[in-house]
Amino acid sequence: MHPIDEKMSTHENLTNSSNTLLSKSTKKLLKIILSHLEREVTLATIIDPENPKCIELKNFILSIASLNPYILTEIYNKDENPDAEVFFHADKFPVVSLIDDENYYMGVKFHGIPMGDGLSAFVLALYNLAGPKEDLGTELAEKILTIDRPAYIKICVSPSCPLCSDTIVAAQRLAFLNPNVQAEMIDIDLFPHIKKDYNIKSVPTLIINDEIISFGSKTMSEIIDLIL
Repeated sequence: MHPIDEKMSTHENLTNSSNTLLSKSTKKLLKIILSHLEREVTLATIIDPENPKCIELKNFILSIASLNPYILTEIYNKDENPDAEVFFHADKFPVVSLIDDENYYMGVKFHGIPMGDGLSAFVLALYNLAGPKEDLGTELAEKILTIDRPAYIKICVSPSCPLCSDTIVAAQRLAFLNPNVQAEMIDIDLFPHIKKDYNIKSVPTLIINDEIISFGSKTMSEIIDLIL
């Protein structure tokens, strides 16, 4: 587990800071990774004009979309398109939701700017949704399919957390592979009411169906065990 009150560490290999767009070197690296995409994916966001983080997130996804023609964007101002807000599951801001090439919301969204180790999780989400399908093995694939009821997973993280990325990716993969699962990454520093309501002292913290709370990094198999 990683205390949430630690100062953000520097991630020179990913970005200069959480308040700037992606550096040239980062874009060059991401362009290579994202060149493996095989299908379209849409980054959908709703902008609350009064929330600076929404503007920052919009600029972030536009930077990501500029790296590959398979990455599309759909952007609306808050209250401009209520149907889109429902479809994108935009219940708090900032938000970016992932939509597949058949226009389905894939149960994965980010509430925060995916910087630091979170950037790796965000890029892997694009890769796993629109790129080559990774073979998880028969045993794990069958275990994922045993989730036969809704599971809404909040992954509470911090940009400075070195342990959060793997947990985010694991939860996202479950959502991509089983429609009963939804996974949302939440930058807990942007949502103090969630931190207070669930008494979150460290990250990552998983909240499943607003009932099960588990602290520390988790694998896909461990998350499935919590759900079941």
